[in-house]
Amino acid sequence: MTRRDAVLRSAGCATLLVAALACAFPASTARAAAPEFTKKMRILFIGNSYIYVNDLPRMLKGLMAVKAIDLETRRITPGGCTLEKHWKGEAARKAIAEGPWDYVVIQEQSQMPAFNPPVTLKYAALLADMVHNVGAEPVFYLTWARKNKPSMQKGLTSTYMQAGLAGKALVAPVGIAWEKALAANPKLQLHAKDGSHPTQQGTYLAACTFFATILRRDPMGLPGKVVVEEKTEKGLRRYIPCQLPTAQARPLQAVAWKTVEEFKSYKPVTSDPTTKPSKADKK
Repeated sequence: MTRRDAVLRSAGCATLLVAALACAFPASTARAAAPEFTKKMRILFIGNSYIYVNDLPRMLKGLMAVKAIDLETRRITPGGCTLEKHWKGEAARKAIAEGPWDYVVIQEQSQMPAFNPPVTLKYAALLADMVHNVGAEPVFYLTWARKNKPSMQKGLTSTYMQAGLAGKALVAPVGIAWEKALAANPKLQLHAKDGSHPTQQGTYLAACTFFATILRRDPMGLPGKVVVEEKTEKGLRRYIPCQLPTAQARPLQAVAWKTVEEFKSYKPVTSDPTTKPSKADKK
C-alpha cells in the first residue's frame, strides 16, 4: 500500500462516518463534522522552468496549508530540461530514490510531447516505473500550448494522457484548464510576454489544478493571496508567491475544478479520453 493509498483509505473511513452522522443529524451538523486533511505530504517536482517560474511548488504549499496540510517539496528543474536528460542524468533519479515521496510530478520540455511523442513516452514510462518502485505516485504535468501555437494543445494533451495510461499515473490537466479559461475569457493573461512561460495567474491556475487533482477537492474559496511561512536557520521567513484579488482567483479556481472533474484527474488514467472510438469500435 502506498502512502497515498493509506491516506485515502483513512479518508474513506471518515467519509462513512460522516454519512452515518448525516442520517442522524441535520445536514448542517454533518457538514460541520466533515474531516479536514491534517497530514504531512512530500512532493518531488521533476521538470524545468514551467515549474520554477513563479514557484509552483511553494504556491501549492501555500494553498494546501489552508487545508492544514504540511507540504514539503523539492524540485529538480534545470531550464529547458527534457525527460530524456533527466533520466540520463543523476539528479532526478537520485532524488526519486532518496524519498519517501507521496507524489512525484513529472513535466516534459514544453514542446516535446507535441513534436516528438515517442521520445517523451519512452522516458515518461521509465520515470513513472521508478516512481512506482519507490512506493510513490507519479503525476504528469500536462502543460499548455504556446500563445502563438494554440494547436499544440491537442498533441500535448494526447501524449500526456498516453503517458498517464501507460504509467498508471495521475495527469494534472493544467494545459486543458488554460485552454478552457482562455476560451471563456480571451483577455486573460496566462502567458508571460515571451508567449511561453506562465504569468502569476497562469501558475495560480496550475496550482489550483494540482490541488484538485491530488486532494480530490474543489479549490473554490482558496485565497488569491498565497502566504507561506518557512523555518530557516535565521528564523521564520515569509513568502508571498501569489497575490491575486478574489475577482481574479475565483474564475481560475472554478475552471480548475471543472477540468479535473471532467477528466476525473484524481484517479490514474485508465483510457485515453482524447481518442474517440471509431464506428467500427462501437459495433
